[in-house]
Amino acid sequence: MNVSPQTVSRWAKAIFREGREALRAAGRAGRKPKLDDDQRARLLTLLLGGPHSFEYKTEEWTSEQVADLIDSQFRIRYHPGHVWKLLRQLKWRERRAQ
Repeated sequence: MNVSPQTVSRWAKAIFREGREALRAAGRAGRKPKLDDDQRARLLTLLLGGPHSFEYKTEEWTSEQVADLIDSQFRIRYHPGHVWKLLRQLKWRERRAQ
């Protein structure tokens, strides 16, 4: 794990003041997801329809298309370079239309 010295110092101070429970009470680390669970489920459903459902001319989704889809459907902006992280969290595997 790669952690900054400042974070280690904060953790050490918390343990000293409040014991190990202070770290457990900290909760989730990092930024909260932009899409809630319902939106994520809906996104998966939309992706299953394939790019042609949204008048894209490709056989497979691109990061740019998924970012555009999220913006148009949920009014939430994702950088195309970060879309792959979201898709990985959703366990998305490209499925070609049959």
